[in-house]
Amino acid sequence: MENSGRTLVCSVVFLDIAEYSKKPVAEQLQLKQSFNGILASALEQVPLRDRILLDTGDGAAIAFIGDPEDALFSAMSIRDSAGALPVRLGVNLGPVRLLKDLNGQMNIIGDGINVAQRVMGFARPGQLLVADFTYVPLAGGGFAYTAFCFDAFAGTILGWECSLSKETAFVQRAIGQAAAALRRAAGGPITWRPVHHSDAGSQYTSLKFTETLALAAIAPSIGTVGDAYDNALAETLIGLYKSEAVRDGSPFRDGPVRALSDLEKITAAWVAWYNSDRLVRRLGLRPPAEADAEHRASQQA
Repeated sequence: MENSGRTLVCSVVFLDIAEYSKKPVAEQLQLKQSFNGILASALEQVPLRDRILLDTGDGAAIAFIGDPEDALFSAMSIRDSAGALPVRLGVNLGPVRLLKDLNGQMNIIGDGINVAQRVMGFARPGQLLVADFTYVPLAGGGFAYTAFCFDAFAGTILGWECSLSKETAFVQRAIGQAAAALRRAAGGPITWRPVHHSDAGSQYTSLKFTETLALAAIAPSIGTVGDAYDNALAETLIGLYKSEAVRDGSPFRDGPVRALSDLEKITAAWVAWYNSDRLVRRLGLRPPAEADAEHRASQQA
């Protein structure tokens, strides 16, 4: 590829072997050999012209510049083939810059890789919570608002709240529900430090909201102002909510959305279906709650 210096949006997969640096050298060599074999098999059907592969030492970063779905299917293949190999992976659609290194080899840098690496770092349920809210027009005029807080691991919606006001209180209630869901899943207090990520909206940067996170033992993370990629996970969920739940003709609606109670009824039904029954492609056509449960069971085995 001769397009050095070009910036484009593509799918990126970032992988590493967990705790690789702590292993003896002989074991590192064995792990990397197994990793390279799994990676080669997963990329076998992706033409060389449609991907750029970087060896990161303890893993790899791959930019898929052809079909964006190549990243998804390759990541699923690696996940299914890894077996006992402790591979972590993150997938992101974002901007990357193509550059040639000193040896004339193509290299990739940019937020597309950085976010994929950050997502990889939250490879278990309950580690990264993502939040956003959206507006819904009311039949009689005006708007209502719905806030979500979900787990980035499988997309499980842990908290939601509808409101007629955009004041901070309704996003606080959504994070309160999410924190309670994490405690139920853990069977007790939150003993780790989850990260809550949102955009830079005033509701999420207010002192009251920051205090809510602190009381729940959750660390804040705020996206860059004006960066649409930084909260892409939340934007995806909001898009699904609008297209599946609140649009005209939605199976979750039985008439116009006239009052807050109408929106709450629609949202409750959609969230229950989304968590327990909606088949998610990146999860291997499993619903989010099932993916969460399987992961927790595998950690306890």
